Amino acid sequence: MNSEFIVETEQIKRAVDIINRIDTERFPLLLQRIALKIHSQTEASFKQDEIEKLEKSLDLSNEEIVLVIEILEFIFLQSAYELVKPGVLFTQLTKIRLNEDKANSIGETWKEQGKEIIERIRQSKAIFSRRLKNIKWRLNIQLASDLKSKQKIPNALFEFNISGSSTQPNDQSVQVEFNRDQLYDFFLKLETIQKQIDSLSK
Repeated sequence: MNSEFIVETEQIKRAVDIINRIDTERFPLLLQRIALKIHSQTEASFKQDEIEKLEKSLDLSNEEIVLVIEILEFIFLQSAYELVKPGVLFTQLTKIRLNEDKANSIGETWKEQGKEIIERIRQSKAIFSRRLKNIKWRLNIQLASDLKSKQKIPNALFEFNISGSSTQPNDQSVQVEFNRDQLYDFFLKLETIQKQIDSLSK
């Protein structure tokens, strides 16, 4: 197992700063809910109205709440794939500058529910597993709506061919269109994922 299984990316740094500001007494309740739903690929940990309530109770913006949930889910998933012990997880979390009280809460949640999380993930993967089979893409140029303007607006169209699963056996094609800013944001997220994969391969 690689001890550095969580790479301190810019996204994780932002999430850590936010998590360190969360009230210590309320934080374990957030962890419990995420741990309960982490295995589900059909149901989000929190519904939109629940996220809005969290904004008020934790005094965070919608963007901050969503980022915190994503990163905490990621930490639990990484812990499951690496089969880490609570002490190792605590050490890793302090290395990415989480306050000790928050790192301890995550470690305690993992100690109490880690085995159940791993088992639920294994079961859900067997049921819901879908894989990317192929990617097609093309670049489009759209003229501005104003006839007087000669501005050309580039956008990229991707088609993702996804394999079927035991519950939905047929393959599926998903088309996604990106403008320049959306494509750049997508690239940054892929780069973050690649760094995480590279860290696990060392």
